[in-house]
Amino acid sequence: MTIQPKILGLHDFYTDRFILDLSDHELESLTQQGGNIRKRMIKRLGGYATSAIEGLSKLGAETTLITSVDNHAYSQLEEWLPKTDLSLVRKNGVPGKSIVIESTNKEGELVKIMIDSDLDSNSEFGPSDLTSKDIEKINESDYVLVGNWGVNTYGTELLREVTQLAKASGTYTFLEAGDVSGKDLGELRELVDTIEDVGLDFWAMNEDEVRQFAYAIENEYDYGSAKSVLDLYRISPLDSAKVLQKELKKTKILMHSKDYSWMEGQVVPTYNIKEIRTTGAGDTWNAGFIYGHYKKLKGDALLKFANASGGFLVANGYRPSFQEVVEFIQNNKLRSQELIPTEQPAFTDYTQQVPIKSNYSSAP
Repeated sequence: MTIQPKILGLHDFYTDRFILDLSDHELESLTQQGGNIRKRMIKRLGGYATSAIEGLSKLGAETTLITSVDNHAYSQLEEWLPKTDLSLVRKNGVPGKSIVIESTNKEGELVKIMIDSDLDSNSEFGPSDLTSKDIEKINESDYVLVGNWGVNTYGTELLREVTQLAKASGTYTFLEAGDVSGKDLGELRELVDTIEDVGLDFWAMNEDEVRQFAYAIENEYDYGSAKSVLDLYRISPLDSAKVLQKELKKTKILMHSKDYSWMEGQVVPTYNIKEIRTTGAGDTWNAGFIYGHYKKLKGDALLKFANASGGFLVANGYRPSFQEVVEFIQNNKLRSQELIPTEQPAFTDYTQQVPIKSNYSSAP
């Protein structure tokens, strides 16, 4: 019998309500004129940690989830995660809810609009919420994944505590910080300093998030302020990943995007596929990376496996099994290298070109 990795995820969970088949024209009309429209809607599991745990369970890992929900949401988790250990899930919380709109723009590309609830248990989970059973599970796991730092008031403290506990028992630690548009530069810098101090193993992010954190490092003098999206988009994501990796020598920086992924200076294209869903692709990429790492994949083979895991969801609308990832790799070609952006000099002083804002704007 094959030994599978034991993986713990905490702490965010959302019920995603997808609005399907909304055209670019319909969306534009609604935003300009208002009105009523009937569309097919479906509910799916969401949350950075919970989605990655679903992906890992589908790949074959032994998974455990820590989160706070109510009784109804717990019943949904039992349905959506039939093979995951839910014994550490709290039933006295307020589950998160999201509305997700995926629409095709005029260029034929999928664009996503996500609206998350803000009065839920995802924003208030700290070290004091960890029980003795939680700590025992951290110690016996092969990997522990912390998700959605961006909405958690106690996210930095939680990551510090979890990483220190995991390090003591030889457990790998993995962070998916999520959307950080609600954080200021001081909070971003504090997280980077904490990661450097505790020696987090893996930190995954998309090209927008890596820009934001790299900018926070390069502009320490500007605490409490942030750049606009236009300014951030002038910074190369590959440059930004290098800045973060140079700062955090004990942590592997992982960047994934629609066209490529990056690790330790190595860039691997994603797969050339037709997109039918993008929400959750990053979480599924994370699942593929963790599972591939456990299976001793390295370098481009590891990034290809992670790219294929995320790509399978984009092409098929659901998370894959291990065999489905293998077949996906065999049956699909990589995107052109030309889609990988060229690097540029990092962090020119753009403050003279675009006004600094008080908070990061949400990236499109």
